[in-house]
Amino acid sequence: MAPSLSRELCAAVVKSTFRPHLSLLAASPSLLTAVLHRLSPLPSAALAFFRALPPPHPLDASLAVLRLLAPHPRHHTAARALLRDLSLRHPLSSPLLLPSLLAGPHVPSWLVLVLAQSARPHDAVRVFDHMRARGLAPDAHACTALLTALARARMTATARRVFDEMARAGLAATTHVYNAMLHVCLKAGDAAQAEAIVTRMDAAGVTLDRFSYNTVIALY
Repeated sequence: MAPSLSRELCAAVVKSTFRPHLSLLAASPSLLTAVLHRLSPLPSAALAFFRALPPPHPLDASLAVLRLLAPHPRHHTAARALLRDLSLRHPLSSPLLLPSLLAGPHVPSWLVLVLAQSARPHDAVRVFDHMRARGLAPDAHACTALLTALARARMTATARRVFDEMARAGLAATTHVYNAMLHVCLKAGDAAQAEAIVTRMDAAGVTLDRFSYNTVIALY
């Protein structure tokens, strides 16, 4: 009966006639999640349906929408906003929730980015370490945000470990990633390490910009 009901409700969503069923869906999170899974080929319809639901949205349903949107670039902004909202209400870096977030594309890097930008470096590092344990690596944007957050928190040793792990993962570090590590050196007052970073940039053919030079100058 449940598969048949979820199929009927999915058809109602496609036809935009689902509003009479909102109370039923609100009373059954598992049914709501089943409907969302059936809508996976139709991300725009699924997102519009999800937004029409009265809050608070069940966590499983929210995660289902997040995974449904992640493969579609046109919905990445909405997916990141949803993840940011979830990170404020749920411990996404916990052992209970994190494994499901590491399974799909883009979401792991987004989670590192969101936690780092929310001044939660310990949580961001936890996600980073779990990613590396699975052979995953964050994208350059997430790495830059993580190193910047570690610099602000003055977690120098952790930043160096993360930076070295990025290199071992084969991440092609950009000027922004190197600049974030230079910021770590500035916060730690470590001119020698900053010079070593500049040497690595030069050897890798990575361009130094105004921020790079100004950071090094500020150390002297």
